[in-house]
Amino acid sequence: AVLFLVMYIFYLRLAPKMALVVVMTPLAFFLHIPYVLPVACGLASAPGSMVAVICGTMVYYMMEYVKKAAAGMKGSDAAGLMGQVSAYAKTVFQNKEMWVAIAACIICFLVVYTVRRQSVNHAWKIAVIAGAVVNIIIITAGDMYFGLNSQFSSLIIGGAAGIDGKRHCVQFEGRYESAQRG
Repeated sequence: AVLFLVMYIFYLRLAPKMALVVVMTPLAFFLHIPYVLPVACGLASAPGSMVAVICGTMVYYMMEYVKKAAAGMKGSDAAGLMGQVSAYAKTVFQNKEMWVAIAACIICFLVVYTVRRQSVNHAWKIAVIAGAVVNIIIITAGDMYFGLNSQFSSLIIGGAAGIDGKRHCVQFEGRYESAQRG
């Protein structure tokens, strides 16, 4: 609850347009394509949207923990409640899978954003492919290093969806170029 309050006060009130990204990130995780969002934000947004992706990732992992631990959360007295809140915070923020996902999102966003801004032919296409590849490499390396069991199927599907998004970039670039000429 405290994280939601902090997100609302400091971020969503200052950047209300990014609230959609915070909501879309857990949705993308539920659809098993979470790594499409950093690529899309890197293509279409400013660096501030990276904070929204991070907040959305944390929200997803918090919801996952609550879903798993809801049956065991019992106790009506204040001491029991405080113990549960303390265990919840400890478990959520020590989740290595969450931190690997956050690191992958940050690095992917930065790669996509940096490549997209270059004055190179087909920068958007290169950015999408580079972002998808970076995501796959970072998640795989994090899984190997920490001994995690991430779903590689969602990683591959998300990477393919991100690369497939280049088709839409081509259509956008084509419309943009024709609008400039006309």
